[in-house]
Amino acid sequence: MKNNTKLRLYEPDMENLNLEPSCDIFGYLMGIMGITNDKHSITIVGALYTLRNRGGKFDVYINDILNDILEWGILNEYVAHLTENPHEFITSQGEIVQVTKDMKEII
Repeated sequence: MKNNTKLRLYEPDMENLNLEPSCDIFGYLMGIMGITNDKHSITIVGALYTLRNRGGKFDVYINDILNDILEWGILNEYVAHLTENPHEFITSQGEIVQVTKDMKEII
């Protein structure tokens, strides 16, 4: 069911990404790709590899998230931040936020 409430637009602090929780970076990346409602591990890992292979500002953080998922098996902890609505996610503070649909932010 679509929520009609106006949500805050989430924008990570691009100058201090190292201060952003990894679950927020994950939610932001999945939200931009519009796959927040797809919680299948193959889709998520594939999207992360696609983003990493493009090169960009989030490469180091994507590698850390992939390591968490593939080495430590904590996909469910990240997936818990996804919603059923594309371009939204749940922050580390429990707030549902929207993300831009513009991929130029991450490349």
